[in-house]
Amino acid sequence: MMRMDADRLYAALPAYLREADLNAGGAVTALFDIMGGEADRVARAIEELSESWFIETCPEWAVPYIADLLAVRALTPTENFSKRAWVAQTVGLRRRKGTLGIIGTLTRATTGWPAVPAEMFRRLATTQALRHLRLDAPATATVREPERMRRHDTAFDALPHTLDARPIARGRGRYNVPNIGIFAWRQQVYPLAAVEAAPAGPGRFLCDPAGRELPLWNPPSPLAADVPAGEADLPTLLDRRRLYLELEAMRADMAAGRTPTPLWFDDRPPVQLWVQASTSDAFVAVPSAELASADLHDVADARGWRRPPATLDYLDATGSTVTRAITAAFDPVRGRIAFPEGVEPAGVHVRHALAAPGDLGGGPYDRSTAIATLLGGREITWQVGVSRRRAPLPGIMLASLTEAVALWNAQPAGTVGAIVLLDNDRFDEDLTGPRTIALPRGSLLLLASADWPETPREGGGSDLRPGSLTARDRRACVTGDIAVAGTAPADALDPGALVIDGLLVGGALRVAADGSANLGELVVSNSTVLGADGLTIAGDHDRLNVTLRRSVLPALSAPATVPGLDVTESVVLGPATMPGARAVLSGATVLGQTQVRSITASDCIFARTLAATRRQVGCLRYSLVPPGSTGPRQFRCQPDLAIREAGAAADQAAIAARLGLAFETLEPGAAGFARLSWGSDPALTQGAANGGSMGVWRFLEEPQRRANLAIALDEYLGLGLEAGLLPAS
Repeated sequence: MMRMDADRLYAALPAYLREADLNAGGAVTALFDIMGGEADRVARAIEELSESWFIETCPEWAVPYIADLLAVRALTPTENFSKRAWVAQTVGLRRRKGTLGIIGTLTRATTGWPAVPAEMFRRLATTQALRHLRLDAPATATVREPERMRRHDTAFDALPHTLDARPIARGRGRYNVPNIGIFAWRQQVYPLAAVEAAPAGPGRFLCDPAGRELPLWNPPSPLAADVPAGEADLPTLLDRRRLYLELEAMRADMAAGRTPTPLWFDDRPPVQLWVQASTSDAFVAVPSAELASADLHDVADARGWRRPPATLDYLDATGSTVTRAITAAFDPVRGRIAFPEGVEPAGVHVRHALAAPGDLGGGPYDRSTAIATLLGGREITWQVGVSRRRAPLPGIMLASLTEAVALWNAQPAGTVGAIVLLDNDRFDEDLTGPRTIALPRGSLLLLASADWPETPREGGGSDLRPGSLTARDRRACVTGDIAVAGTAPADALDPGALVIDGLLVGGALRVAADGSANLGELVVSNSTVLGADGLTIAGDHDRLNVTLRRSVLPALSAPATVPGLDVTESVVLGPATMPGARAVLSGATVLGQTQVRSITASDCIFARTLAATRRQVGCLRYSLVPPGSTGPRQFRCQPDLAIREAGAAADQAAIAARLGLAFETLEPGAAGFARLSWGSDPALTQGAANGGSMGVWRFLEEPQRRANLAIALDEYLGLGLEAGLLPAS
């Protein structure tokens, strides 16, 4: 739309009128300015109204009005839910045909989970009419077909089943004529690029840099359709046999002169290796055709894992034997890598993917906002990078953590610094004794896993400037202990602080009692500590505040002089013993006994008894607090709430058993770590203040997502159909 331009209109007046107006003081000019300004406001208002006709361009205030106009069903707001996107999606869904396709798209839109809907009547073993035979639905299962048996009870099940009349919407039944099963993958899959594998013996490595046997996952394509075509488009566990068959077929095709048509090992394979023959050599990529998927179990004669043959034979187009080399084998179930006999590489980098319910512990997810918050507005003035892959720069780019800590310990008091671990490598170092991190008065050190991008200079070139961090796609592993000592004077009111972010620590974290033992703050954020001692504090440290943010610790212990504990959405696998601490916990899962001075807790799970010395201070809200605990007043806590609602005659033992804790797994790094089982009582899975799960995974808002799906399904399900959400992971 053309807007009114006051200058253009004034210029259209005859010259003698403009001259007369100029001589008279410019009254006409002022009038035209006013007219042009008002006309411009009207034009902008008309443009905004025209933009408000469309959900893609309308202002935020107009979204509810368009939703009301289209009678869009109101859903519960969640972290991954956008009302604008939901309204736009509704328009497309109402125009679309095909119940299954709509349900798949609907599930992704309301829950954020990839899903595959399935008509369960097609999986029933039924007596068929001769005039309408379904050859893909046999009446009996052929147990000698490995592929069919592997897919049993999955989204791609092809086995016949007997009738199950229980309701699928309640998660009890499955196979019935009106049922539609929605298989949803709830895990978040995090690709890791070029991770340094952990040595596990001659010619043997583990994909996890901390030396854990964790299964490998398939990183789904970001461009996959709303309803994925197959397993290769989904965040699934990698299947050992499926990958073995594809790699064997690839080698057979290449030997016979045919062009391979891989499904998994295309341009983005789920597993890729780089091998370093000796410490002086570069890492060389291993072609997919030289990899083998194998069962690398332990052999009985104590020789370690199985090792693959160096070559395999195939037939060419003429029937002659062709020998193909096998560089390495991997076991996607155990996360193992093995090389043929006599081959012992110096190092291995592996690209793979790990899975977790959400952003917790050491992971490659984006942590930029968290780091900015933890720094509290303080500007980093000193920074070094630690990398064995980049060229060293004296005082800037170092090859070891030990060198970086030595440089930091030489900095003056009051320095705000950062030690940045730049790669997904293992740092087999122990930062204790003379290598202990020292925190003088007023100093703050950030020890983080991140990238350090170069900042362009005016006139060309670039610099590595302090404070420039990209905290994503990195998760370094420090295999030893990390010790820190506060060296501020005992009477100093501004002792130093240490912030640890994005690390996988194979050892323990220790606060030493060296010097005056005056440390101000220790923050563990987005990190996983695997050492059995977890975090231990020695010395008085009577101003120390311990902060945990989305981290995992095996245990937590401190003397009675340590005054502060702040835990948010974290897991403590063992006891949390801080008898002098004023504890504030929010969305925490503590599996051992908890001992503090006073406590304020919300949405927490205390698996064992809680003991707070001061019972008149604080409050326990929406939490699981075991019987026998001593602490402040409780508000809507379990099992106390369930017992009171059941009445005096209730069987308290039966209620406690019903509310018993059942986790999918308690192994850090496993896909369902610390998540309540699917069949847990709703008093726990929906007992948090926001209606989510108690404990660390409240921020996933799974009950809200499931409720949103149920509301949305009611509009799109055909008459007589019933749908149920089935967890595929």
